[in-house]
Amino acid sequence: MDDDVGQQVQRKNDEFPPGMAPKMLSLLKSVTTLKQDLKSLLAQPYHEAFSKLSPLERAKVGMMEIYTINSLFWVLMKASGEEMDETLRDDYKVEMGRLRDTQGRLAEVEARAQRPATDTRAAARFIRQGLGITTKEEVTDTAEEPS
Repeated sequence: MDDDVGQQVQRKNDEFPPGMAPKMLSLLKSVTTLKQDLKSLLAQPYHEAFSKLSPLERAKVGMMEIYTINSLFWVLMKASGEEMDETLRDDYKVEMGRLRDTQGRLAEVEARAQRPATDTRAAARFIRQGLGITTKEEVTDTAEEPS
């Protein structure tokens, strides 16, 4: 498969400036690998694949989609050679900041889901003991004990 990509680059070598062929080869290899990795996901309709995911996985996929669209937009603007307007650049930075914040919140939710559950009964006992509060059970236990 890599040979096919290499042959494509070699055939198109005349179209690339010197030094670009290795970069294009790397890009084509990455795209080919990405296509292979996504083949199973793309084999079924989007809504079916999406409905089988957990809410956390859905949020991650949504983040990936938004980040990909924003990155492709940035690449388009840079590759077009047009001078980018300051407001457009600022809007892009704001959007990427929002994505970074959302990604942080997703990481917190994921960490919270992996955290072990707290034994609330044991915690309540520790707090009562620390505060010196006795319960009915403890009072009856001490009253029954011979001195």
